[in-house]
Amino acid sequence: FLGRPVDRVELRTRIRSLVGAAAARRRLAELERIQETLLEVVVHDLNNPVSGIAGTLDLLLMEPGRFDAGSVEFLEDARVQCRLLEVLIKNILDVGRLASGRIEPRPRSADPAELAGRAASLFRRQAEAKGVSLRLPAAGTVPHVPLDPDLVLRVLVNLLDGAVRYSPSRGEVAVEMEHDPSRGLLLCRVRDQGAGVPPEDRERIFDLREQAAARSRGRKPPRAGLRLAFCRAAVEAHGGRVWVEDPPADRGAAVCFTLGAPRPVRRPNEEGIRG
Repeated sequence: FLGRPVDRVELRTRIRSLVGAAAARRRLAELERIQETLLEVVVHDLNNPVSGIAGTLDLLLMEPGRFDAGSVEFLEDARVQCRLLEVLIKNILDVGRLASGRIEPRPRSADPAELAGRAASLFRRQAEAKGVSLRLPAAGTVPHVPLDPDLVLRVLVNLLDGAVRYSPSRGEVAVEMEHDPSRGLLLCRVRDQGAGVPPEDRERIFDLREQAAARSRGRKPPRAGLRLAFCRAAVEAHGGRVWVEDPPADRGAAVCFTLGAPRPVRRPNEEGIRG
């Protein structure tokens, strides 16, 4: 630690350095707590009006006879957008909590194909408007596996959102699922026919810090954003991993993820909450 013989000036300098480093770590921890508290407040305040709007739209749609067909279609589109906004608001809060192990998946036996169908229902109108076909596994064709339905549904919503958005007109978005009973894994692949993801960005798009570093250099990775960072955190909380697969014939992108046994939650002093 110190050279021999001990130099008093060197000793004082090193002590000041250590004290300064400890103070900086404490300050950083305090700033992280303030940041999380602020996020919780913002998410709560955003969620309340969005939930109110969604509830109002639900009530209006319970009486479709009051509106003509065009108005009903507009109301249904607005309700879908509210649902997507609710997912995005939850992502803001949950991406950090999942990555740090403060949210514990609540697994139960569920049909992954049925979750894919529910997720895809939010994008049918958007896909139809672009002439994009959605190919999904039929409910009941994939074995039930233990997973957290809320988290996995949100993963599928986030991936389908990007797939439909980046697909060209008259393209296809496919959700493919395979179960490997010997390893206890479910493999899911969300494939589109868009521009694809360059090899150098295939890790970066799942990491918010890497995205920020790229933006600071004046370059935004394709398909970057909060959605894929949430997908990685939610999948890894299930004991799985997520990656971008090489597309066939260099066309499109396929985001794949596996689900295994959810990892144990790490609780420092408090129970994680869902948001």
